[in-house]
Amino acid sequence: MARQGDMVCRAGSSGRGRSRRATVCGLALTLGFAAGMPAQAAAQEQRTVWDGVYTAEQAARGKAEFDTYCAMCHGENLRGGDEAPPLVGTRFMGRWAFVTANQLYREITTRMPDNDPGSLSAATYLDVVTYILQANKFPAGAEEFAVGPDVPSVLIVEENAPKEIPTGTLVQVVGCLTRSPDSAWVLTNTSDPSRTEDPDASEGDSLKRLATAPLGKETFGLMGIFTPLDANDGHKMEIKGFLIRDPGGRGSRINVVALETVNSSCEQ
Repeated sequence: MARQGDMVCRAGSSGRGRSRRATVCGLALTLGFAAGMPAQAAAQEQRTVWDGVYTAEQAARGKAEFDTYCAMCHGENLRGGDEAPPLVGTRFMGRWAFVTANQLYREITTRMPDNDPGSLSAATYLDVVTYILQANKFPAGAEEFAVGPDVPSVLIVEENAPKEIPTGTLVQVVGCLTRSPDSAWVLTNTSDPSRTEDPDASEGDSLKRLATAPLGKETFGLMGIFTPLDANDGHKMEIKGFLIRDPGGRGSRINVVALETVNSSCEQ
């Protein structure tokens, strides 16, 4: 990836089974976007970790499972070790604020335990996530934490923080690439945007995981695309870029810095 001033560019070639990666450039935090893109689809109220998204019983199971499979690296107090990051406190929130608990679940499902990734049951991973939430003093509720295409995502945020990711944040979304009636490129049926620290398009196992990631109900106009994308029309795509909230009625946009085909179809 090359950078020049405020310009961020990403280009590359495809792997097997994917169309070529589109070359895209975004002017970071450019607010002079063109009018006429579609409004953002009405979204459900964003749930956060302060809404009681797991049960105390689920977290108790998670503690037992954490002690068995995770404490040897992350510590009994979840404060990390020589090579394992902390799962509580300021460093944890610095990494995971404005990222969803659903993504935390996917992360540990594919990477943990370190000596045998992906070896535990889905229920065990869900329980461990809820113990991490409990250890960070997020409240329990009446229903167990779950993930799935019909389950709203849960945003990890500080108490009293705004529920929406603010303008200017580098985000990742997955959705369906299409043209609006005025021929502008938009991403429809997107997942909720999540904060990311990596401006590069996903590759390898990370990209494969996105193929099964659930879609959502949001729509984002796409800015800063200077290459033909007709061959990608209708594909399930990953977009990374700078989020621009537009409360003026024209819908939210993403100033694109990386774009990658996840699947050649956009079915759920």
